Amino acid sequence: RTDLHRAEAFQAAVLESLPVGVLTVGEDHRIQSANAAAGRIFNQTAESLIGLKLPTVLESIFNDDSNFQEFTTELGGKSVALSVSRASVRHPLGLNRSTVQTLEVLVIEDRTEIQKLQDSLRLKERLASIGEMAAAIAHELRNPLAAISGSLELLCGDKIGEDNRQKLEAIVTREIERLNNLVNDFLVYARPSPLARRRTELASLIRDLCMVLERDSMWKNNPLKVDTPEHLEAWVDAGEVRQMFWNILRNALEASSDGSPIEVSLKYEKAVDGKRAAFTVRDYGKGIDPSIRDRIFEPFQTTKSQGTGLGLAVVHRIVISHEGKIDIEPAEGGGTRVKILLPIEPPQGNTTKASEA
Repeated sequence: RTDLHRAEAFQAAVLESLPVGVLTVGEDHRIQSANAAAGRIFNQTAESLIGLKLPTVLESIFNDDSNFQEFTTELGGKSVALSVSRASVRHPLGLNRSTVQTLEVLVIEDRTEIQKLQDSLRLKERLASIGEMAAAIAHELRNPLAAISGSLELLCGDKIGEDNRQKLEAIVTREIERLNNLVNDFLVYARPSPLARRRTELASLIRDLCMVLERDSMWKNNPLKVDTPEHLEAWVDAGEVRQMFWNILRNALEASSDGSPIEVSLKYEKAVDGKRAAFTVRDYGKGIDPSIRDRIFEPFQTTKSQGTGLGLAVVHRIVISHEGKIDIEPAEGGGTRVKILLPIEPPQGNTTKASEA
């Protein structure tokens, strides 16, 4: 009997010393036991919690199959961030071990301070990111502005021939267009519009886009080899996905040498969460520069003299917003292979009808 009391006292001391709240709850959802940390979380003593109905804020965990929840709620007039884990325990009643009682054990952690630290860290990261982006934008703007400024200074001079005047005017026009493209690309990246996802015929979208590109003089030296099924639908924002396809194909063209083809394919592919639409583009260019491989999706990362470095950043944002996946890797035999997986079916709980597409 002495050993039993000693073991019970030891277990009680351990339970009381835990930094997380522990509650046991009966089938009627009334609290049967609570430790000191649970009392502190609910601004009560542990003894005063016993016999009370479980707070409404914790009831929802019994409707959740995951047995774990994180949420923010009001307790004692202040906002607190809680994480709650649940486990079931079968406990014998009295000496008759054939009669058991099922108890729910709730482990509650007050994550308010941790949440504040995480929010502060995210804010610092955002500010640092904004600073880096501002420096990159300033650098990208300075080059065309310098070219425009120098050209205008020469144009204002007295001794300039007509041929030189036309060349300088062409430089000004080109650099203004470059600035406009930079601003447009940055707005697409930094201020995305809400997704309007509908059931979209991806095969037709890709074939139409490739048909338009083949008529462009820029593509006359690089044939497009397109392999798509007759029909393939996916649950996507057609405008965003068209922009994504265009950016990938433009990158492939800029990386390719004259005469080398660009291969485009679309097909169904099995994934852990069901079928996905697999879009692949393969070029035969020089491949990805190793110096930026790890930062390829960051804004303003480019080795091209005329590039803004926002094309792949926009692609990455669009893929992530669609719960998709993108892989860019060196292709066998040279060049680069880009593969994008997009969802076929809408997310659970989406009530938008496919007929609205």
